[in-house]
Amino acid sequence: MNDNKSLPEIDSMTKKTVGGDYKITPANWNTLFNLAKEGKQSRKTIKELREKSDLQNREIAKLKKQLAQHEEKPSVIDSMKYLQAKQLDPEALKASIERILHKSTNVAKMAKSKVSEAARGVDEVVLPDRERSL
Repeated sequence: MNDNKSLPEIDSMTKKTVGGDYKITPANWNTLFNLAKEGKQSRKTIKELREKSDLQNREIAKLKKQLAQHEEKPSVIDSMKYLQAKQLDPEALKASIERILHKSTNVAKMAKSKVSEAARGVDEVVLPDRERSL
């Protein structure tokens, strides 16, 4: 059923008669009939492939979204590294965590003192004769 014909060859298969009708030989009829069936099957295959491609594109978009969500959270690899460090040297890990927490506590204290200083400054300007808020 694979009749490979170019468009000019297909156009030349029919002959227009004097009355305006088209005349075609039985061999050309079979060729055109086979080409029509092949075209119909090709359209069906193309439709199925497009639907499959659209489905895969939606799946890819969904997976990209999930990946972006997981990248925001601590990864499994990071958790595994933590557990491995805990097994290899728990004291060093504990010391590192305490150092980090100490730094974050100091940063929080410094931020709080700056807010307190700013509040006192505002109180002195806005409420010079009243009790200070901080």
